[in-house]
Amino acid sequence: MVSRAISILTLLVIVAAIACLAQPMLHRQITGVMQQARVAQLSVGSSSASHGLRIGQRELSSRIHHLQPLLASWRSVGGCGVGGGGASSSAGGVKWVGRSVSGGLVGFECMSSATVLDGGHAFVINTRPSADLFDKWTVGANAPFLYKVQEVDVFGEKKTAKIPGWGDVSFDVTRKLGLTNSSRLTLSVALPSGSYDAVRQGVVLPQVAQLGAGKVSGSLTFEHTFDKIWGLILVGGNVGYGGGENSIGDYRSPSGSAYAYTGYLLGPFVPSVGLSLAAKTERDRERREVLDHQSLYTANLSLGLEWSSDYVAFLLAGSTGLSPDNGLESWTVALGATTSLF
Repeated sequence: MVSRAISILTLLVIVAAIACLAQPMLHRQITGVMQQARVAQLSVGSSSASHGLRIGQRELSSRIHHLQPLLASWRSVGGCGVGGGGASSSAGGVKWVGRSVSGGLVGFECMSSATVLDGGHAFVINTRPSADLFDKWTVGANAPFLYKVQEVDVFGEKKTAKIPGWGDVSFDVTRKLGLTNSSRLTLSVALPSGSYDAVRQGVVLPQVAQLGAGKVSGSLTFEHTFDKIWGLILVGGNVGYGGGENSIGDYRSPSGSAYAYTGYLLGPFVPSVGLSLAAKTERDRERREVLDHQSLYTANLSLGLEWSSDYVAFLLAGSTGLSPDNGLESWTVALGATTSLF
């Protein structure tokens, strides 16, 4: 029964990946057919000129009616400076992909998430202030507060450990690229501010229950946004350095990921779907022992719904993580809000 469920979930991930890749091409073909039909319609009849003018007026009126809620803040849509986010943090495959707010000197985002893992769960509240420097640069910081609950082995007996506290604080700088700022390159560095050697009842907690890495870590991310009349497509990739081995023998391997998200503009709402694929160069180690149960390859399928005004935006999303070794890895539900101040 479990293997059948895993097979079904894997099939759904594959179908979602194919849909994400095929959607732009399918949309282009449909648009081409519609344009050809319009040309043929305009060329029919002796009064084609006036008839075409009336059609054009109707089409323009319909388009203005459809896009009217977006025109006032178009520069905050998609690749026109925000694609993937002036609010850009993510959690468990969940990511901002639609509009954000604009006009303020300082942006402020709060993303809360709950993740269910094997033998435990984690709650995270991440606050992110950010600021645009001129037209091409953005700087930001992430301060996560975590509350982890994990089942641990204490001298042969199963116990539940609970550990709250601040995680590793990170700082990032983003360079916007292209005439419309549709591409973004972000360098992020995390400082070892979170506890990495917490002890409960004389036992050092496992790596998954710790709040930090105990070493300086970092990542480099590239994203590009394709703006469409109906919405946007966000694609990107990331390489990360986990910090290596810390003082208690816990080791986090370098990793990489690739992802694609699609969002549709429905008035103030943006429903989205995303798929991310991640890989590690090797398995992590705990007290210098290899974590054999850890999978080197994982996939996250996510669904989200965003709502935004000129002053505030909200995100409600969920994702599931899958791997070829362990099947279902995790479930994540996230709620985010962002605004632009001053």
